[in-house]
Amino acid sequence: MSVLIVENKYKGNNMKIRNGFVSNSSSSSFLIYGTKIEKEQALNFLKDKVSKENLKLFEECPYELSEELSNHIGVDTHFANYEDYIFLGNSWSSIKDDQTGKEFKDNIELKIKEHFPESKFNTIKEAWYN
Repeated sequence: MSVLIVENKYKGNNMKIRNGFVSNSSSSSFLIYGTKIEKEQALNFLKDKVSKENLKLFEECPYELSEELSNHIGVDTHFANYEDYIFLGNSWSSIKDDQTGKEFKDNIELKIKEHFPESKFNTIKEAWYN
């Protein structure tokens, strides 16, 4: 993490501006195109793909479950810490310069529907505060 020191000419002292992840942030948000599935659906999907020990870990640690799901499906995942849902999809900021919006959506839908065919897709925006 890099820290830039900036002089605050109005108060006569220095301010720190952090570039990168701030670990004590009290809010989180994201904007993706995709869908959401229940935690149980994710566990059922992975039960034949991971060891029983890992499956037990995923039951207890949903963030690890979310990451493992991402590795298998090939899209980003976000665990909603206030519900038992996992959001699947990709951020709109990841669209390629030569890719149309339709191509971006179709690619995500293809990856997810291969494993969760009943999924409904849209742009998902979520934010929560600690």
